[in-house]
Amino acid sequence: QSSIVDTNRPNIILIIFDAMTARDMQVYGYNRQTTPFISEWSKTASLFKRVESSSNWTTPATASIMTGKRLWTHKTFHEYSIPVKSDIESLPLVLRNYGYYNMAFVVNPYASIKKLGIANSFDIAPSNLEFVKSQHLIGWKFGILNVILAKAFGDKIKFYTWIIDPQFILGKMITAIYYKFFVISQTEVPPEIAFKKFLDTIDKGVQEPFFAWIHLYPPHDPYLPPEPHIGMFDSSKKLRTYNQQAGELTDEKVNNEEHLGVFRARYDEFIRYCD
Repeated sequence: QSSIVDTNRPNIILIIFDAMTARDMQVYGYNRQTTPFISEWSKTASLFKRVESSSNWTTPATASIMTGKRLWTHKTFHEYSIPVKSDIESLPLVLRNYGYYNMAFVVNPYASIKKLGIANSFDIAPSNLEFVKSQHLIGWKFGILNVILAKAFGDKIKFYTWIIDPQFILGKMITAIYYKFFVISQTEVPPEIAFKKFLDTIDKGVQEPFFAWIHLYPPHDPYLPPEPHIGMFDSSKKLRTYNQQAGELTDEKVNNEEHLGVFRARYDEFIRYCD
């Protein structure tokens, strides 16, 4: 049941779209209409124009957001390192100490509260597996096999996906055979699943004030928005499936301007879907 609301301490909702760059957002002057909703919203909001990520990949960048520290201070240099002192020095802990009820709806496993060492500061934090919508045996990190392995070994073995990792022989064999017969044409982690989980939680009644962190996977690759967004900025049939996108990342084609243009269009379409 909800407690009496402290009007002096507002509810805080932090939404992070993974791997979204400002340079492809309409609200920052991009030529494509990728963020019409955010652009309209910004007219009555505070829009920051000089913000930079502290790192070029998820875990250390998110660690900086949650701790307020730079990379060389929290020392999250690789996938298995935990930010220094994050269990006693972090944003959610400060909020909790001031009476906030903390919730985390984190889809990207590389930003999980356990990986960041801040699990003790949250009251609700569903597993990222609850935000997956996959009907494929092997998806892009979120296939049925990935989910099964995560449930069985995720809390016991750090590198539990080695058996299907494409860098290993068995993983290469499974991938080569599987993707010849099955096609993935839409993201396996649509944002609406995480938003619905958050709204359902709120509808049931939670203590206020609350802090809700919603960390989504799109527009992180593969760039596979559903219709009508797919094809919005490039009507060709190119790069409309995971199979095509994964198979086209060769040095020769990555350096091809026309080829990169299609990838850019699919990424922008994914941003429009997020917006």
